[in-house]
Amino acid sequence: MTVARSQNGWTVFDSAPPATTPYITGRVRPGDVDVVFTWLGEQFDRRVEHIRKDWSWGWAPRPVRGSTTVYSNHASATANDFNAPAHVLGKRGTFTPKQVSAIRAILRELEGVIRWGGDYQNRADEMHFEVIKNAAAVKRVADKIRNGTIGGAKPWKWNPDVVSDLALVQRQFQIVQGMREGKIQRYHGVAAIQHALNTKFLGKDEQLTVDGFAGLATMQAWRRFESSHKGTNSPGTPDPVSLRELEILYRFKGPETT
Repeated sequence: MTVARSQNGWTVFDSAPPATTPYITGRVRPGDVDVVFTWLGEQFDRRVEHIRKDWSWGWAPRPVRGSTTVYSNHASATANDFNAPAHVLGKRGTFTPKQVSAIRAILRELEGVIRWGGDYQNRADEMHFEVIKNAAAVKRVADKIRNGTIGGAKPWKWNPDVVSDLALVQRQFQIVQGMREGKIQRYHGVAAIQHALNTKFLGKDEQLTVDGFAGLATMQAWRRFESSHKGTNSPGTPDPVSLRELEILYRFKGPETT
């Protein structure tokens, strides 16, 4: 059986992939691609222009425009469009020179794993950003994002003595679930919960990266832990992230990480 692949060689999704980011309406490929596009969206929103989520999208099961045989990179959930109505297909100069400079700086920090549609030689697509490297290259960059070392930054390290507001941690988990709008940010409180899950709940082969980001793997581990503590939520009132269970984890004092 032939596996369908998009223009960049990544496998096509027949149905919507599970991952989302706070910056697009729709879905993105889970795992490393999700990490890279979430970081790209955050940087674009902060350094280029504010992203309107309702003007931005990701996965779409379709061919490249103008083709009937080649799948778009949107079909493999490895492409995002930001603020599409402001940067329409085929039009150049929709960004100022200062904004273009910021876009290029962000792409350099991503070490060339993402291409901007504004650099297409024929028809411009300035809304469009797509993966152009293989899984190993994307993982290398995603790991730098997770470790806080992208762009030459010093490594981020969890400080277990930092006290975090659990309501802010809850909000991060809700953003990942699509229950709230907002930016995914690094929190020492999320790292404390990742550490507690590793020490108290997860097996040796299931360990999370203690990076402070409430990503997909952390969310899945959290949901498993929450399911093991049924009955702590109010009956008939599903809580997407119960503060009760978060506190059980957050207050847990396990062995120190090395």
